[in-house]
Order: sequence, then structure tokens, then C-alpha cells
Amino acid sequence: MSDDLGTGDVLPKVKVLIVDDSRMVRASIIKRIRDRFEFREEADGEAGWQTLLVDDSIQVVLSDLTMPRLDGYGLLERIRSSRVHRIADIPVIMISGDEDDLARERARELGATDFITKGIGTVELIARIESASLLNATTRQLADSREALAAASPIDPDSGMATPQYMEIHGAQLMSAAVRYDGQVSVLIVGIDNFSEIVRNFGRHVTD
Repeated sequence: MSDDLGTGDVLPKVKVLIVDDSRMVRASIIKRIRDRFEFREEADGEAGWQTLLVDDSIQVVLSDLTMPRLDGYGLLERIRSSRVHRIADIPVIMISGDEDDLARERARELGATDFITKGIGTVELIARIESASLLNATTRQLADSREALAAASPIDPDSGMATPQYMEIHGAQLMSAAVRYDGQVSVLIVGIDNFSEIVRNFGRHVTD
């Protein structure tokens, strides 16, 4: 993934988060992908989730289904219900072992992007990750375009509330009118504590 662009710049490697409670599985995957991708590794879903929150350079997640603390299903559910677009839209490739078709179907319904087996070949593994990273790049581009459109609109499409840009313009107008007519302007700011936890516990639709 490191291509010479002709200007001396080099494209950054795609970063992959590997979440699996088996050190051997993580080591096996890392050995096969480290020449093509950057990586981080975590031993359970909870640690993987915390890493996703703080590392915005991760573009693909590889996650086992069965893990302590937070399993692959729980991690996948948190990811897809996140209000942070880069997290909610990130491709998640599930690492399946002896799980049956019902387990895979459950993961698919929760939003799994793809599945690989623990014995997958190196060429196919790299191809799956590259395909997922391309999907992520395309999704991010669409999200950036959507945000650009939202910035030009007075209403945010996700919350249905006024955008910051509109608030700045409208606020300046109100302040100007208050000065002109010797009036007053009142501002009410509402903050919600532990917002991400509320989303995680009750879901995006309830929080909205």
C-alpha cells in the first residue's frame, strides 16, 4: 500500500485493529500483514472499543467472535450504534472459528462487513483487508461530501437541529439587533453527560 506518488510523498499504510483473545492468532495475522499494513492489537472487545475511541487512524477492524469481557457481537453492536461516523461506518471483518451458520448470521445482522476463518491464506487475507479499506475510504469520502452539504444547510440532517454555521450567523444577527435597539440576547447551552454511554446502553434511536 506504500506507492511512490512521483512527488516524493508516500501514501500512508492502512491501519488495522486486530481484536482476538488468542495471542497466537494475533501473532499469526500480524506476521502476514505487517509488510502491507500498520496494525494495533487488543485481547478483548472492551480494549478494542477503547482503542477505536482514541485512535482515529484505524480504518479496518478484525475481530474474533468469542472473547472475554466484551465479545465480538458486543463490539460490533457498539461500533454500529456509535454516533461518531468514522466508527459507525468502519468495516468490521469477523474472525470465525468453529461458529455455526447461526452465529455468522447474527454477526451479519449486527453489521459485519465480512468473515474470515482463522486458517485463511495470506493472499486472501490481504485481499479482504484491502477491499475493506477501499470501502472505508469511499465511505469517508461520501461522509465528507455529506458534511459539506450539511454545512451549507441551516439544519443538521442527523439531529434535525440548527448547524453551528447557522447559529453563528443567526447569533451575529441577533447581537446586532440587540445593540441597535438596546435589547438583550439570551443563550441557553444544554450539555449531556456520558453521551456515548447513553448511546451504548439505549441505542441511537432512543438517544436521538
